[in-house]
Amino acid sequence: MRRRDLLRLASAAGAYFTMQEARAEIGRTPIEVRLKPAVEVIGRPAGRLALADRMAFYKTPAVSVALMEGGRLAATSASGYADVSNQRRALPDTLFQAASISKSLTALAALRLVANGQLALDLDVNQQLRSWQVPEYGGGAEPVTLRRLLSHSAGLGHNYFPGSDVGKPLPTALQILRGEAPATNGPIKPLGEPGKAFRYSNDSYVVIQLLLEETTCLPFPVLMRELVLNPLGMKQSTFSQSLPAGLLAKAATGYSWEAQALKGRWGLHADMAGGGLWSTPSDIARFAIAVHQTYRGERSDLIPRSLMHEALTRQIGNWGVGFGLSPAGQPARFRQTGSNEGFQCAYEMACEGGDGIVVMTNAVGGVLLVPEILRGFTTERGWGDQETLSARGLDLAAAGSLSGDYSIGDYRIASIHSEGGKLFVATPFFGAGPLELLPLAEDRFLIWPTHAVELQIHRALNGGVEKLSMRRGVFGVEGARVGF
Repeated sequence: MRRRDLLRLASAAGAYFTMQEARAEIGRTPIEVRLKPAVEVIGRPAGRLALADRMAFYKTPAVSVALMEGGRLAATSASGYADVSNQRRALPDTLFQAASISKSLTALAALRLVANGQLALDLDVNQQLRSWQVPEYGGGAEPVTLRRLLSHSAGLGHNYFPGSDVGKPLPTALQILRGEAPATNGPIKPLGEPGKAFRYSNDSYVVIQLLLEETTCLPFPVLMRELVLNPLGMKQSTFSQSLPAGLLAKAATGYSWEAQALKGRWGLHADMAGGGLWSTPSDIARFAIAVHQTYRGERSDLIPRSLMHEALTRQIGNWGVGFGLSPAGQPARFRQTGSNEGFQCAYEMACEGGDGIVVMTNAVGGVLLVPEILRGFTTERGWGDQETLSARGLDLAAAGSLSGDYSIGDYRIASIHSEGGKLFVATPFFGAGPLELLPLAEDRFLIWPTHAVELQIHRALNGGVEKLSMRRGVFGVEGARVGF
């Protein structure tokens, strides 16, 4: 496909969105966000969690949200500061790095090329790639296909591509795949047999990036603008790592765990297909609405309805063809989280009803705050995302042996202590304190009412307390006891 074909597709889709958008008056009223912790403890209601309190707790300067109802953008809201140093307030049109939400848009671009006959979902991509070939896993292995790349089942790895410093040269997709400077990773190679298992893979999306560039003969930011951003009216979005002046002035600064501004304000992402998008919640909502409309058969200018149904059908694990999906047994939803250094975000939308939410933040602490916001939205709709646990009685004698300081890198978990029949911990790592520790089992506690972070006590062979670990999902840290 050449540039004139891309422009033809973009123009047709763009006209449709403009007409639809003109019919809707988008509310700019503040969104009342009902945050919920991941775990409901029987007999210990957390009460209502205030957004401002949770932002301060997770050291997250800005939160921006868009709500979708019945398949339309219903409301937007922004809280806090896009940049703390100059007290620049976050607004609904403030830009954030969308991180892995980029993957969803990349998937739509790839599917448009499939629909136009330029790519094939189930052909060996080595027959379509020109400048690089996916290494073989072993003799007789299934081929790597676009379907498998999009669904994280191609057997490739999960290199984490940290953002490059502003001003430094960015590698091309080809240099990343070959492991050549200025890329900092080694050559991309398979870790498992294609088609056999789900393995979340940033590497796969770098392969897709090269495939789309070679297919369209266009740089990735340009092809994404013409295949996705312009057709969907995403005027505040770009995959360019050099922000144009109009967007640069609206970009949020990224912040660390300790609310320190990142060097250069943010990192640059050469892995654009998997993590390079700059956007706003409203624009991400426009994307989600277009996917929903196509799935419902309410628009046909992007890809055929049948192809969208295929994309939102479980391929392996909870993953479709380029889209994360809700677990089996829950109402069908498509979704994606995103995590770049200094930026955390997510979106989620129901396939049928058209209700959904987009949340974007500008701090590492958003990795814990964003799920609380999502959970408040999803539990109100009965989508079943909150776990219920029972706390057990606290053995005060055993609890007393846990008191002390625990060192975690540059952090120190201090003053684990019992008071009034309860156990508390103070930690700058997960926010302010002291926070109550609810006993779930022997030497296993829930940090309450924060983001259901579990604290596990590890004992030495003599039974003494040696260290502790804190974990939520795949995120975890360990700390050795100090002074013992």
